[in-house]
Amino acid sequence: MADMGKYQGKVVVITGASSGFGRGTALELAERGALVVLAARSAETIKDPARECEAAGGQALSVPTEVCDRSAVESPTRQAIARFGHIDAWINNPGVAARSLSTTTSRSSGRTYSARSTGAASP
Repeated sequence: MADMGKYQGKVVVITGASSGFGRGTALELAERGALVVLAARSAETIKDPARECEAAGGQALSVPTEVCDRSAVESPTRQAIARFGHIDAWINNPGVAARSLSTTTSRSSGRTYSARSTGAASP
């Protein structure tokens, strides 16, 4: 790829990295030489994406992060800087969704709104 060098050594934090767009983005960037910081609510759900990134030749740091809690969002920042020295980019990709509109509650709707608005604010 012509732009491989563009990502080499770049430190990228990705929220919502356990599945979907976030997981795919993390893997693509790792394949291109980026150092990826995977942030998601559950430590368990980001283990496999981190292994995939490392198997693709990249370096990955997994950081369990609840993006609706502003103080928790500071954790990937601190850990990325501690391990890699800096952050070049931050991709906000929080994803919370109800499985069915018929089972959506005001609590789950509020959580979705919080993750998409307040949670998307990085430090």
